[in-house]
Amino acid sequence: MRYLGIGLILGMIGGIKLMWTQLNKKMTTLNIQKLLNALEKVRHNMKMSIKLEAI
Repeated sequence: MRYLGIGLILGMIGGIKLMWTQLNKKMTTLNIQKLLNALEKVRHNMKMSIKLEAI
């Protein structure tokens, strides 16, 4: 299960980078900042759930 969680996080980071390049072309920095804050919360929640699974 732990490896699945690590793969998920790495996949998400890769997806975020891809989205970031797309967004950089289209959006203002303010909107990007809002999006990054939202993504950070999601990532934090995922880390917590992975820790719970590991226990």
